[in-house]
Amino acid sequence: MFFSADDLLDCKILARDDELGSVQDVYFDDQDWAARYLVVDTGGWLSGRRVLISPVASGPVDLESHRLPVHLNRAQIEESPPFDTVLPVSRQKEMEMTQYFGWPAYWGYGAPPGEAVPMAPVSAARASAGSAMAPESRAEPQLRSMREVTGYRIEAKNGQIGHVEDFLIEQETWKIRYLVVDTGALLPGKKVLLAPLWIDWIRWSERAVRADVGVEQIRSAPAFDNKTALTRDYELAVFEHYSRPRYWRDE
Repeated sequence: MFFSADDLLDCKILARDDELGSVQDVYFDDQDWAARYLVVDTGGWLSGRRVLISPVASGPVDLESHRLPVHLNRAQIEESPPFDTVLPVSRQKEMEMTQYFGWPAYWGYGAPPGEAVPMAPVSAARASAGSAMAPESRAEPQLRSMREVTGYRIEAKNGQIGHVEDFLIEQETWKIRYLVVDTGALLPGKKVLLAPLWIDWIRWSERAVRADVGVEQIRSAPAFDNKTALTRDYELAVFEHYSRPRYWRDE
């Protein structure tokens, strides 16, 4: 099952004992293209404080009611180590969070892409004191804002092809499987999908994304309709069109 980043924004976060607030943004890492934190505005009950909640603490997204349950309660959020939700989020602060809540760390030496490295829970006092040592890390993933990247222009190998309109996230893994591309003036009204594995680079200073595809491939790509459920047959057609290996195993 997939849901879009746009579907997730403003979703109500339901804790075990009450509502926590609403999703204002999603932070993903630019190495594995996986959603790592929901940025939640807690509203009046925490004086407008924003908090980060890992998707590992969540249940399934209810798109009809626009709600997302989490396996947390208000007290856990209130007593969590203080941190600034503004990017960049320091690795030390991430360590404090993961150890306080008992979440797995998504970084770590020798971890395959997308795999988590478990970190043993410690007390809140120890976590807030910053006494835990950071694991050795492979190439450091950087957290990026989905709100920020939405709207970035997308360059093909031989010309501009549109801009990022949305992201499609896989429910089971919280991995970003596709960027939804509005082809703009190139093909007015047409939207297509690009997999993150086909992205060469993102230049944050230029608000630009470079894709390893050609303009003609985009012109003839299967059109995407965000009002229609994404099927495996459609995914297969997309990957065959670009002659790229599929991310899923044969079923």
